[in-house]
Amino acid sequence: MRGTFLRNLYKSVRLASLGQMVSNTLISGLLYFEKGGALMALTDPVTVLPGVGPKREAGLASLGIHTIRDLLFYFPYRYDDLKVKDLAEAADQEKLTVKGIVVTDPVISRFGPHRSRVNVKLQIERSVILVTFFNQPWLKDRFQMGDEAAIFGKWDAKRRSLTGMKILATQSQDQPSMAAIYTVNKNVRMGTLLDLIKAAWERDQQNINDLVPASIREHYRLMSDAQLVHGMHFPDTPAEAKAARRTGVFREFFLFQ
Repeated sequence: MRGTFLRNLYKSVRLASLGQMVSNTLISGLLYFEKGGALMALTDPVTVLPGVGPKREAGLASLGIHTIRDLLFYFPYRYDDLKVKDLAEAADQEKLTVKGIVVTDPVISRFGPHRSRVNVKLQIERSVILVTFFNQPWLKDRFQMGDEAAIFGKWDAKRRSLTGMKILATQSQDQPSMAAIYTVNKNVRMGTLLDLIKAAWERDQQNINDLVPASIREHYRLMSDAQLVHGMHFPDTPAEAKAARRTGVFREFFLFQ
């Protein structure tokens, strides 16, 4: 199926009358747009975003991210399934999501200037489990007794405890069903990268122009470039992420032919 798709794609890209059509698309999609009389470019450096100083700029550059466009099209390499798991079916050391009611006040223990542990207990149906977060002392303020919380982490079946990796939702938040996972480095952590991608998306989403012409997108049932960016970074369902990956493969093929 995939081979047929790529062969048809290659023929379409090779046989399409691309001349002026591609030229216009590249000019409008890769260079700039005008909004409200102000020229705002996808080629703006990432330093236009809040929180990007020299150190973070260097960290982004090492990932190949120099511009807003680079950031928006820096896609995840996989997704974590964040759907709630029944602990009766969970394997030891499995990464999973639990949802329960906070039944104790969080307790923080410190082991040095940069080492800490936050413990909190969740009631999940008739069971109470211990959840531990390491070196994230600020999470102590995220829990209140009686609140519902969804937490992603690694399950220890023998101890019936969870090493927390991230809080997905609390009483006042919606819980995502999946999370994008990116290649990062010591100067650009996962949360930081995602915050920057969100900032770039909010700033420029309406100005992402399409590289692949509409006629070809319609023929192959592909997303627009804006839909592609959203589907890769912020998919609501696995189906949306799959459709975005398919569009991304086509787009790369189209770009380099």
